[in-house]
Amino acid sequence: MKITKDYLISLIKEALKETEYTHKGHWGNKASGVLLTTGERIFLLLRSHEVTEGGTWGIPGGAIDSGESALNSAIRELQEETNI
Repeated sequence: MKITKDYLISLIKEALKETEYTHKGHWGNKASGVLLTTGERIFLLLRSHEVTEGGTWGIPGGAIDSGESALNSAIRELQEETNI
């Protein structure tokens, strides 16, 4: 099965639940991420050694820009970090 941008966006829209966090981490207190699974497999990215927590595995994600929804942020981060 070919994974397309539209397919990924539909998965994100289906699964996204916006939640407010009170903990301030690396991205402040508003961030989004995308967790993609196929049941037995999980899609992870290996972080570049030049970024925070470099050399570790994680999901595509990052800070929600001012005025941006969590959904749009998740889609943007996925596109930026995977070039999909």
